Amino acid sequence: MSDERKILERSIKDHQAAIDKARKGLEKLEATYSTGDRFKSESKKYILVMCGRDEVLISGLDDGYWWSQPTTVKNITCITSVEFYQHDGNKHLIRYWDNKKQERV
Repeated sequence: MSDERKILERSIKDHQAAIDKARKGLEKLEATYSTGDRFKSESKKYILVMCGRDEVLISGLDDGYWWSQPTTVKNITCITSVEFYQHDGNKHLIRYWDNKKQERV
């Protein structure tokens, strides 16, 4: 194998490693949600609950009513913003408890 080929192959591996690292960094920056997260809007409080193997919905903390339709997600402990905001009703909610981090936000 020629030296030039080795240099190019090494360059490709290095670039791929940098791309993979950047993707992981972007994933960490994206807001994710999980079951148990709590939300509020004006005077009501809600919780994100599991309602099927891979489905979640918003339920009222005070009355238990379902305030959104079930949403199918890939991972109930790492729900993307796109998955969470599939329903327009969720757009007005403000998260005040991050269940995964066990802290107020």
